[in-house]
Amino acid sequence: MIAPQERIGNGHVHMVRYSADQEIRETWVRGGAYVSDICVGLYRPHDGRLFIPFWENVLMHEARKQRVVTRFSRDLLIHQVFATVYEALRYTYHVLDIWYGITFVDGEKGRLLLAKDALQELNLVAIRLRKGNAAELAHTFRERAGFIIRQIGETPTNELKRRAHDHTVSLQSVLDSMGRPNSGAKRAVTVAAGSGLDKRLIDVRCIEPKILARRQTLKTIVEEMEVYLNGVYNFLTLLMSDHKLEQSLTRDSDLRTAIDEQIGFYRWQLQRFDILPFRTTSAHMFAEFGNARTMLTRGQYGDALAQLRVSWNSLKLRKIRTEVEALILQLTFMLSAKADTLDRDVCVSMSRKIGELTHQAESVDESHFKTPVAEDAIACFTTARVLLQDSTADSGKKTKESLKLAASFL
Repeated sequence: MIAPQERIGNGHVHMVRYSADQEIRETWVRGGAYVSDICVGLYRPHDGRLFIPFWENVLMHEARKQRVVTRFSRDLLIHQVFATVYEALRYTYHVLDIWYGITFVDGEKGRLLLAKDALQELNLVAIRLRKGNAAELAHTFRERAGFIIRQIGETPTNELKRRAHDHTVSLQSVLDSMGRPNSGAKRAVTVAAGSGLDKRLIDVRCIEPKILARRQTLKTIVEEMEVYLNGVYNFLTLLMSDHKLEQSLTRDSDLRTAIDEQIGFYRWQLQRFDILPFRTTSAHMFAEFGNARTMLTRGQYGDALAQLRVSWNSLKLRKIRTEVEALILQLTFMLSAKADTLDRDVCVSMSRKIGELTHQAESVDESHFKTPVAEDAIACFTTARVLLQDSTADSGKKTKESLKLAASFL
């Protein structure tokens, strides 16, 4: 077995903290994949899962560098746990595009900017506030403050946003705590609320490059494993296309040696795959390749080819999963727009693609699988195609869940 440091992306072994069942726990991981802060669990029950520092902890650490907060230690970092690399990759889109709003204007970044603009507007209105025009300006204060609170959120959990929210609540009235119109007090409140939002925007701007870097690292991890498995698939396809290979193996010792060495090389490389869900595929193939080599040594050429055929069909399902994960990500984009309906043409195209994947799954020979999975995946595909006919956001969410379930079988 190869060392953890030799796995995909390399890295180093250390311990991290994570949250589970409302407790903070620790576990050993392989960290620093591609010199990032992405870690891979080494031991049960988290072996193969991804550990990534919780975004808010990282924000605090980066904000401390910019002297927005005074104290923070990397030892306090709490990690989020993701079951698969695909789940972690989708979450980066959720965080950037939906939560922080880097792409979509209704994300947090866009809302905070709208709230800041409204606070600056209200600050200018407060300059004109006098006892004689208090009643006239009351509606503007109430309306603008209400708008700002909606952008910040009615019950924000973030401390900076909560302070800004509490300040803004007092702006719903033109009167101060003594019951008097007070221009200076109202202007001070708008400045205090805006200051909180400025600090929160620093949080957002700190996290942008980090999450973008993580997204690219996760893509690199997926691409390396998928490209490598495609190479193995092409090798097996070449073998399976030779219908007289068994006879050739019987009389050609050089061919036997070449195939044995190639299988041995692939088998060693498969040990580098310790990230779910690729870890599962590689573990099965590692055992199957080992059996095939043993059978070749014993002269059981037909049995060896049958064992390799199992791996070949397994990789066919693996390739289908790659396509399914792309569809899930596409649905994530579509649903993030928060529209009531989905693009009809896109839904039709997606349904057609799912139909193609169904036919591919039906052609996979699972006769020697310990646990056949294609039938369960096909049932999920059928459900997804029916749901897509509706083209609504609700059906899109259900379609996404059906495809995620199909991917879990594959």
